[in-house]
Amino acid sequence: MKKINVLHIIPELGIGGAETVVLGLHRCTDPNRFSTRIVHWGEQQTLPNRGETSDPAIIREKLDKVLSVGTIRRLVRLVKENRIDLIQTHLIDADLLGFLVSVLTRKPVIITIHSYPFPTERRHGLRYRIISLFNSRFICVSDTVKDHFSRVTGIDPGRINVVYNGVHLAKFSKEGSEQERADLRRHLSIAGDHSIVGTVGRLIEDKGHRYLLLAVPYILEAHPKTTFLIVGDGELKADLVALCQELNISKQVVFTGSRTDIPELLDIMDILVFPSFREALGISVLEAMAMGKAIVATDDAAIPELITRDQEGLLVHPGDPQGIAAAVIELLNNSERCRAMGKAAKRKAALFSAERNARKMEEIYQQVSS
Repeated sequence: MKKINVLHIIPELGIGGAETVVLGLHRCTDPNRFSTRIVHWGEQQTLPNRGETSDPAIIREKLDKVLSVGTIRRLVRLVKENRIDLIQTHLIDADLLGFLVSVLTRKPVIITIHSYPFPTERRHGLRYRIISLFNSRFICVSDTVKDHFSRVTGIDPGRINVVYNGVHLAKFSKEGSEQERADLRRHLSIAGDHSIVGTVGRLIEDKGHRYLLLAVPYILEAHPKTTFLIVGDGELKADLVALCQELNISKQVVFTGSRTDIPELLDIMDILVFPSFREALGISVLEAMAMGKAIVATDDAAIPELITRDQEGLLVHPGDPQGIAAAVIELLNNSERCRAMGKAAKRKAALFSAERNARKMEEIYQQVSS
């Protein structure tokens, strides 16, 4: 059987959700049936430190301008030289670029929608509507994303598949030793007798960090021996640090910056809080579920597709610090319930494995290529 050659196009390969999904597909797609390549134009140092920089199937193009005649020519040549059978695009610039290349090479294109709500601008909705006249298939990462995308663009829902993002269960299921946990706590200056409540995500407005920090004084009043771990970096870091100073909680909040040891950080957490708005799915939630962590998250957008209220976690309204505080306090008060929710989350995470994600994508690749 001839292998199907797939080319992923994405702006960069950093630590965001779409980037994680693309790298997961690249690693988990059956190499006996498919050959995958990734082309991106981000800085090479944005690649996670996992050996991708030496992978010959990950190609970095140095582009002065993303949408230009020269760029399109280079990608057309790449498609022909590598005998690409189908193109899969990720994020808005790559979607348009990949569509144009697909038209010129007469190769089918699969456009993957990772964001919610998206598109928000009328002109972008019209763009995807026009693309749909040529495009083979659209993929959305949740039912929430699909419903919005179909409604805004007018594209027939029958043309849109839902393929949930996947998480590497083997990676996000390993528990460290007591010594390893103690060493990490010491490295982060967290007292051994403190509970740890954490969150993982870019420090941007939509992730809702502000509301978690506003909940901290209420939680500390009930559980003073608690440390809060803010994992990630972003444009709001200075504002969030200033908010901690204003609330007089700086000693109880640890900002780790960007980290690659997410499984180890999740391992030492007792509870993950995910106070996000407008979440297309929630890779960090999936990773915490796979690690068997109790979760407090918002009942916004696609999160309820992952967490059933009061089963795998507690759901609160977005932008509600007191709701977050009450949920965290409830779990800290009841360690047995906290463990039970973590076990339920771990069982459900098996439905969202990277391997399962890859098998579903392979079915679509086969359909599109036949």
